[in-house]
Amino acid sequence: MQRDLWGGKQKIMEDDVKQAVSDYLDSRGIRWWRNNTGRSFVGNRVIAYGKVGSGDILALWPTPPYKGVFWSIEIKRPEKGLLDDNQIKWLIETRQAGGFASVVEGVDDLLAVFVNPGYLPERYKRGIAAYCKQHKIECPAAWG
Repeated sequence: MQRDLWGGKQKIMEDDVKQAVSDYLDSRGIRWWRNNTGRSFVGNRVIAYGKVGSGDILALWPTPPYKGVFWSIEIKRPEKGLLDDNQIKWLIETRQAGGFASVVEGVDDLLAVFVNPGYLPERYKRGIAAYCKQHKIECPAAWG
């Protein structure tokens, strides 16, 4: 944990994690793009963009045997981030469609995903399992 100028713990924000993950993906030569979602007003019109619940970063898996497979990466603030129902639904549907879907709180989680593409930080597994049970759907085996 970094320290601020007064010796206290410095909070790591989600944007800090996004930057660190982006820098790491760049350093590995991985094809990725930032995926924003939301709405903007242009005059009297509302312009919606992005798919609700989709990952913060979209990429193509870099190594065989999965080279080129779609990869959705949801970035969360360490120890504080929560998944909403739309994000959980996106993660599950991406996995069911044959893609990879990850939740990471930092580069260490990203490295764990490279070792095991089904890796998910433990604290998110309960929420996903509860979602699957509530909606009576099959949870990805590694996450249930």
